[in-house]
Amino acid sequence: MTQNTYLFVQEKTTLIKDTENLSIYFMHKHCETNPRVTQAAFDKFPFEKVKDRVCFIFQKYQEQPTLLDGLL
Repeated sequence: MTQNTYLFVQEKTTLIKDTENLSIYFMHKHCETNPRVTQAAFDKFPFEKVKDRVCFIFQKYQEQPTLLDGLL
């Protein structure tokens, strides 16, 4: 297992959770209000930080699509 593969296995959980949170954020903002999401939590959501983290992880593994294909 290469170092990138090992690192990806560790970051996979973070990537999945961040993607789920971004999906909930966008659904709440643009489609429908989610009763599980309070307005205070929505207002405090660190959108830029989470978006940047997801983009950084995707960019790191862009040259290894076999690692990302399973998630996408």
